Amino acid sequence: ISRDTEYGSSSTSRRMNEQSLRLCVTNLHDGYAKAAYKNLTLNLLRYKRLRMYVHGESEDGSTKTGDVRYIVRIGTDYTQNYYEYSRPLVITPPGVVGTEGSREIWPQENDIDIEFSEFINAKSERNKLGQPFQVPYIKTLPNGATITVVGNPDFSAVQGCMIGVLNPISSPPTDKSLCLWADEFRVFDFEQDAGYAATARLNVKLADLATIIATGNFTSIGFGGLQDKAQQRSTDDIFRGDLQATVAAEKFLPPALNLRVPVLLQYGRETRKPKYDPLDPDTKLEKSLEKFEGRPDDRAAYEQLVIDRTTSRSVSVLNVRKERSATSTAKPKPWDIENVALSYSITDRTHTDIRTKRDYTRSYTAALAYVYQTSPKNYAPLSKIKALDNPYLK
Repeated sequence: ISRDTEYGSSSTSRRMNEQSLRLCVTNLHDGYAKAAYKNLTLNLLRYKRLRMYVHGESEDGSTKTGDVRYIVRIGTDYTQNYYEYSRPLVITPPGVVGTEGSREIWPQENDIDIEFSEFINAKSERNKLGQPFQVPYIKTLPNGATITVVGNPDFSAVQGCMIGVLNPISSPPTDKSLCLWADEFRVFDFEQDAGYAATARLNVKLADLATIIATGNFTSIGFGGLQDKAQQRSTDDIFRGDLQATVAAEKFLPPALNLRVPVLLQYGRETRKPKYDPLDPDTKLEKSLEKFEGRPDDRAAYEQLVIDRTTSRSVSVLNVRKERSATSTAKPKPWDIENVALSYSITDRTHTDIRTKRDYTRSYTAALAYVYQTSPKNYAPLSKIKALDNPYLK
């Protein structure tokens, strides 16, 4: 392991301190494991690989290479929902002194360098086979390591991480004593899905009868602004469409009525097709659909079920009123109908998603406005007092 260099403003660049987790066990019984854990909150969904350096040593020489296994457990908890990576530990013989950059102390056979997709594929295989969630599902990798899946873990909501050592059951039973060193436990590389976005707008004016405005926009998976981090990029295909029409309904009435009836019609729809299965948030939807192999109808129904849909409609009449005739010479009175304006609207909203079969809301809004205004009269009772015309009083 090469120590990183800290480049600062000083003329001399310092080499950063290299720190590792050291875990020692004495007389670890057969079938038992000891581990150190840390509670944390992480979203590892957009990362590609998991890496770590591992070193093992036994001072008394009783523990040989392959006698024990190191384990790394990541999940929403440590017993019921987790992924586990386990691999036979290569023991470095006592007295070996390594040089910087060499692998005598940190043998390559102990390294963790695995794609997160390996864990997710193992979970998908278990789901496809229909095995119970609480029964550990173990998958063996070509390098001798194993992946264990219990429950329904989720890389998008990691709550804890555990690193430890396991003494497998052997015959005859033998206790083990050793020290495990873990260094640079880290994630590596991002998913770089290219995304795009588009927007459109259409304005149509039908003389003085109506105005129609249509807007639409689409955002694909992987799209994000220049200021967005990789974790903030879109994970859904999002389409939004809106249609709005303002109609002067009084044009269909006799002009002698002097009515103003503005009608507003609105329609909006939004759909979100996720990249990941909402019920299994770290598994891509296409991968999750493999569990419906041989059942095309169920697959198509589930693919439609996971789409988030929201539809809204509205019909409104705003400020309906009777205007005074331009030729009328009658003086306005408080009881004139022209002083009154009415508004009324009906709005409904329908929402469906994987967890909501149907959420329907209808609202009614009504308003009554009364406006009566007369010409003001001005009174100046002190205007005839000459003393008040003094410039010093102004």
